[in-house]
Amino acid sequence: MDLYKIENEKVKFLKPSAPKNEKELQELIENNLKDLFELTFIASELELQRKELDTLAFDEENSRVVIIEYKLGSDSGVFDQGMAYLMLAHEKNGGRGCLCGSCRIWENGAKQIRLSLHCR
Repeated sequence: MDLYKIENEKVKFLKPSAPKNEKELQELIENNLKDLFELTFIASELELQRKELDTLAFDEENSRVVIIEYKLGSDSGVFDQGMAYLMLAHEKNGGRGCLCGSCRIWENGAKQIRLSLHCR
């Protein structure tokens, strides 16, 4: 779908551009999480039980932790990666399959993250 910008009663075609790699895409999304998805950024490249999450965010409206993985093109391993995160959620929440709760972020020298996870 073509996109256009209206400026001073003139229509200008917006030339599409794509990120060069997954890291560039990740930085673009992380820098605009609030505007794009109404999410609060928590951490980037976070290791959790030997799994590295590209972006960890928090949905305040729904009290949910959100994991974002970036893929350019097709990647047959993306389904397995999603299933691994679902299994992690099941392990943490007694088989209920959700990561939810409250999130507190603060900095005191090094960034510290505290998630209080619970299910409703």
